[in-house]
Amino acid sequence: MAAPMNVPRHIDELTAEWLSTVLGRPVEVMRVDRLAEDSAFAAQLFRLHLTGDSTTEDFSSTVIVKLPVGADNPARQILDGFHAYDREVAFYRDVVGRGATVRTPRARFVAHDPDSHDFVLIIEDLAPLEAADQLSGLSMAQAETIIDALAEFHCWAWENDNLDVAGAGLPRIDALDTRAHHAMFGEVFDLAWPQVAARLYDEIAPEVHELCNHFSTLIHYLAEALGTPRTIIHGELRSDNLFLPLDGSDPYLIDFQAATRACGLLDVAYLITSSVRSDVRCGNDAVLVQRYVDGIARRGITSYGFDQAWRQYRISAMFGLVYPVLASTRWEASGPRGRLLLDEMVRRSTTAISQIGAVELLP
Repeated sequence: MAAPMNVPRHIDELTAEWLSTVLGRPVEVMRVDRLAEDSAFAAQLFRLHLTGDSTTEDFSSTVIVKLPVGADNPARQILDGFHAYDREVAFYRDVVGRGATVRTPRARFVAHDPDSHDFVLIIEDLAPLEAADQLSGLSMAQAETIIDALAEFHCWAWENDNLDVAGAGLPRIDALDTRAHHAMFGEVFDLAWPQVAARLYDEIAPEVHELCNHFSTLIHYLAEALGTPRTIIHGELRSDNLFLPLDGSDPYLIDFQAATRACGLLDVAYLITSSVRSDVRCGNDAVLVQRYVDGIARRGITSYGFDQAWRQYRISAMFGLVYPVLASTRWEASGPRGRLLLDEMVRRSTTAISQIGAVELLP
């Protein structure tokens, strides 16, 4: 899946010769389409249309290529400091590669330069499936399907050998060296929040404004509260990182740049508070948390009850606010849909934090 060779830094460097080598068959590139420009804030995505010997086993006429954002992107320093691209490589290599119970597009090739943090990922094209529409929001039925899949995935490494073997390349959310990442997040949050608050001030409850005004002093508390029980999680699970088959089978997960070892409720809470419209979610948070608790219990994890899950769900809702706020540093550079999406994610998350009384848990 990976090879010791120079890592392309730009889509133009994925020549027919290079692709033929890494894919193991002669191909020509007929067309390159840019994807998800209004929702992929931390990477560049492309669809490559290929020609070649269609009789060759496993030939595909299209593949998806993922590259990092350029060095001139203001987010690149944050992403490199967070080891975002290193995490994605480690997830495909060690977690998916060891048979984790998570459905992902098949990786055709992965290469990584640990010094520059550049990487290239070539994966299966899931078309005609499309990523779930974050602006439209998930239905309750869709949310339930995803939570069932999360319960199965999280149980695979729940405080067992898979956690430390397959997860060795992923940081712990509460580890000492992770504190530097969170401190950086807090600093950027403090810079970004005034602009976000200015746009949405009247839509955010006073206690949530207070949380956000002091976020950098609270982020370590939130992260440490999510350190156990520990499993391997996606870390930033939202609609745009999901493909939902029409037959109701398990969703495909993509984008593992925030993959980490932490409490599984972080995946659950971030999904529900950012990807389900507030009018759909309101009154159903506890129902969905109970569904997750029941799901892991059916798979043998019976020591994790609702009370602990509910507390960590509420803490996770606060921690998860860091992602849309940090991404909002790209608000001015985003297109119309990207701006709508960033503001709606903050709006949904802050509304949920208020409605579930999350701020009550702060020291």
